Amino acid sequence: MLLDGPAVLGWEHWRAIESRHGLGLIASALTHAIDDGTLIRTPVEPLAQLVLAMTIEAGLVIAHADDHDATRTRARQALRTLLSGLVNPARPTGLTQ
Repeated sequence: MLLDGPAVLGWEHWRAIESRHGLGLIASALTHAIDDGTLIRTPVEPLAQLVLAMTIEAGLVIAHADDHDATRTRARQALRTLLSGLVNPARPTGLTQ
C-alpha cells in the first residue's frame, strides 16, 4: 500500500484515503489514552498527524530495507522511544517494554 498506493491512486487521492482511515484510528486511540490518563494532555489532531507520519515513514524504511526483520525491530524500538515521551508518568504503562 505504501509503495504502490500513491502510484496507482495518485498521491492526493491516496493521501485522502490514508488521512480518512489511518488518521481517524490514531486520533481515536490517542484521545482514549489521553482521556483515561495513560498519556499526557496533548492536542490530539497534530499529534495524530505526527504519529501517522512516523508510522508511514517506518513502513517505507522497512519496505526498502535489505533485512526487513532487523529493520522492523529497530523501527519499532525507535517509535516506542519517541512515543514513550507521551506517557503520563503518574500512570505508567507497558509502552516501553
